[in-house]
Amino acid sequence: MKKEYKITTINFLYGLIEASFDSLERTLLKIFKEKFNIEPPIHVHILRKYSKSEIWIGTIKISIFLNDETFEVTRNFEEEFMRNILHPDCESDPWFYESEKCFSSQKLSQLLKEFHNNN
Repeated sequence: MKKEYKITTINFLYGLIEASFDSLERTLLKIFKEKFNIEPPIHVHILRKYSKSEIWIGTIKISIFLNDETFEVTRNFEEEFMRNILHPDCESDPWFYESEKCFSSQKLSQLLKEFHNNN
C-alpha cells in the first residue's frame, strides 16, 4: 500500500474534532476517490464508547484494505480527554484544541514521525 494512503488516513482520523461516526467511512472513501482515484474497502470500527458528562468518549479504528494489505490506525478519545483535562491551559485557552498543547496534536506528530522512520 502506498505511503500517501496511510498518511492520508492518519491525518484524516487525527484531524477530527467532531464527526458523525456513521459518515466516517463515506467521507474517507470520498477523499480516496477524489485524491487518488481509488475506492478501497474501508471500515470504521467504534471499539468502545460511553458518555462522561456531555462528552462522547470512545475509540475509533479505521481499516483500509488494498492489494491484500491492511492498514489500520486507532484513535483513543478517552486517553486524549483524560490527558487534556490535566493540562493547565485546557479550560483557559480558547485555542487549546487547535494548538500543539492538545494531546491529539502530540499523538499525530508522534504517529507521523514513527511512520516516516519505519517506512
